[in-house]
Amino acid sequence: MDYDVLSMLMGTAIATVAGVTGAWVQSWARDHFSRRRAAEEEKKRWVELALHWAESGRCESLRRAGLEGADLREVDLGPGEREGRGADLSYSTLTAARLQGANLESTTLREAGLAAANLQGANLWSATLEGADLSNSDLRGANLQNASLQAANLQGADLRDADLRNADLRGATLRNANFENANLPGADLQGADLEGINLQGAALQGASLVGADLCGVKKLTHLQGASLCDVNLSGVDLRNADLRHADLERADLRGADLKNADLSGANLRDANLRNTRLQAATLQGADLRDVDLRGARLWDARLQYANLRGANLRDADLEDADLEGANLMAHLQGASLKSANLWGADLRGARLRHANLEGADLQNANLWSATLEGAQLKDALYGETTRWPKDFLPPPEATAQDLPAIIELELSPHENELSVGAEGHDRPPPHRQDLESTNQAERPPSQTEREG
Repeated sequence: MDYDVLSMLMGTAIATVAGVTGAWVQSWARDHFSRRRAAEEEKKRWVELALHWAESGRCESLRRAGLEGADLREVDLGPGEREGRGADLSYSTLTAARLQGANLESTTLREAGLAAANLQGANLWSATLEGADLSNSDLRGANLQNASLQAANLQGADLRDADLRNADLRGATLRNANFENANLPGADLQGADLEGINLQGAALQGASLVGADLCGVKKLTHLQGASLCDVNLSGVDLRNADLRHADLERADLRGADLKNADLSGANLRDANLRNTRLQAATLQGADLRDVDLRGARLWDARLQYANLRGANLRDADLEDADLEGANLMAHLQGASLKSANLWGADLRGARLRHANLEGADLQNANLWSATLEGAQLKDALYGETTRWPKDFLPPPEATAQDLPAIIELELSPHENELSVGAEGHDRPPPHRQDLESTNQAERPPSQTEREG
């Protein structure tokens, strides 16, 4: 083939391809800008509709609205004075939308896209946000009382100072979310993903975290009356936490720091508190039956009338602890009870082999059938009301106190047995002050008083 002919054919082919390509690019550009213009017009229409929704009668549906990046600051989408729900924004796209101070009370935002949206100070009271994407959103100071956030995605969201009282967060993803100083009393967080969550200063009174994994969570403080059954709190910082009457049954608290925490009346039955730090903690009247407290540090702890029946306190440190009237029918092998107050404590059948009871107050304590082999009793205080195991003679290094025997201890044939997991004694022994006042009342009059 001639070279000139070949060049001509190639030129023609190239020109044809270029023409076709150019036409296609031109067509694509027209379509692209047309679609973009249509989308902008559609978005503008949605914005106008949203901004004037309240004025137009609060009845038009906003479902599947395209409001990405829209400026909806202080928009009113609530129910107003009429009864019923606010606007229906289900499945809408509100990614990166500006909704600061917006009224979204009782709105329906089911499965809405709100990622990176700014909802600072917004009112979402009783809003439905089930399955919504709120990842990396700004919800600082927002009102989410009674809101339904089941299975919602709040990963990386900022909820500092937000109000989530009685909010439903079951199954929600809360990874790395910031709940610092948030208000969560009565909130339901069952089954929520709490990995890396910041709950520092958050109020969780009455909140339910059943089955939640809080391992690695930052400092927790306000947990009064919270339902924390089966919760993983191992290694968590709970210093000075308010856990009064909290339900921690079967909770995992291994290695947690509970120094100065208040657990008065709390339910810790079957919980794992191995190697937990409980220095100066308050556990008055707490239910600690069958708890694992091996190696726990409980010095200066207040355990008056706590129920520790069946608990495992091997090698636990209870130095200077106040155990007045406590049920200690427990495993205490190798435990340190040095200078502890055991006045009126129930130690029937307790296993105290090699326990350190130096300087402990055992007045009015019941040690019937306890195992005291190798126990150290130097300077331990006891009196006539101290009930020792059968045929046991207190060592000479123990200190006897001359107290009148005013209480008769009647034991049933089975009272000298340690029954792990059984119920505690029916009524607590008399309080020290009650007994001392009784002693004073029954004291015979002095010669001066008789003469008077």
